[in-house]
Amino acid sequence: SYLSKIPSHNRSYGYTKSHQPRLRVISMDVTGTMVSFNGKLEKHYSDAARWCGVSISNTEVDKISHSFKTAYKETCVQHPCFGNSIMSTKDWWRVCVLKSFEYAGVNLTPDQKENVFRRIYSLFGSHATYSAFPDAKPFLKWARRRNLVCGVLSNADERYGDSILPMLGLEEELNFLCFSKELGVEKPNVNVFEKTRKAAELWTTARAEGKWGVRIKLFML
Repeated sequence: SYLSKIPSHNRSYGYTKSHQPRLRVISMDVTGTMVSFNGKLEKHYSDAARWCGVSISNTEVDKISHSFKTAYKETCVQHPCFGNSIMSTKDWWRVCVLKSFEYAGVNLTPDQKENVFRRIYSLFGSHATYSAFPDAKPFLKWARRRNLVCGVLSNADERYGDSILPMLGLEEELNFLCFSKELGVEKPNVNVFEKTRKAAELWTTARAEGKWGVRIKLFML
């Protein structure tokens, strides 16, 4: 993961010899930083389709990865920030997943569309598709011992915070969660970093008041 690539001699994270921290807050993305994606997307999609009785050729399977990228970009343009407050996360992904099959040339009946989507949506909130990098939790514990405020800033939907991070045992080590779906803005827009700073400040205030169990989750501000 990204964390393991930091040379050990650079892991002071801004601490001076007098142990006065210059760095107070660390925000991280999820997939590729703390969490690894397991397997290949085209296999997960095709296995789900076949489980639902869909006939899908190897040629069509090979097209799914590219068709997903096209569908994902298209859906992001049509419904920014995973639909934000206009569209539910589940409906957003329904559009994207079904377009992926359509663009790969896979024909689905109305019943198959819903069954295949439900299976894929469920699959992508499970251990079958995500696992924590081995250094993720030790790093977060290291940061907590040094009173660093750690949280998530990701161009993603809220399912990471609601199911995936808790499933992997990482949410308990995080102080704030900022997802573009809920914020209505995405990186690299400067506003998303301002909102993340606010989340860190809110948690710091809560900690000063003795509310250690608080986890800050920002919505549209």
